[in-house]
Amino acid sequence: MGGEIFSHGVTIDLDPFEAHDLRDHMRAAIERAIVAWLADNGRRASSPPKKPYDRETADRKAKAMIADWIARREAKRTIAEGPDHV
Repeated sequence: MGGEIFSHGVTIDLDPFEAHDLRDHMRAAIERAIVAWLADNGRRASSPPKKPYDRETADRKAKAMIADWIARREAKRTIAEGPDHV
């Protein structure tokens, strides 16, 4: 899916690739801001989590779950609406 940007004096449509690139860019900027805030507030000594969250894996799992849900929903619709239903 793509997206739209509405910002100061800018309105632009994004294709799916641009939207993906922007999402990655924003995530990196947020991560840099978090690291800077932690350093500024003396919180860098906090230990990292034992099992860091893997967003890409979670996204793939979520997309697979959604695709499965849609497929099951479509299968039910096909049965309910069958060829002799108008």
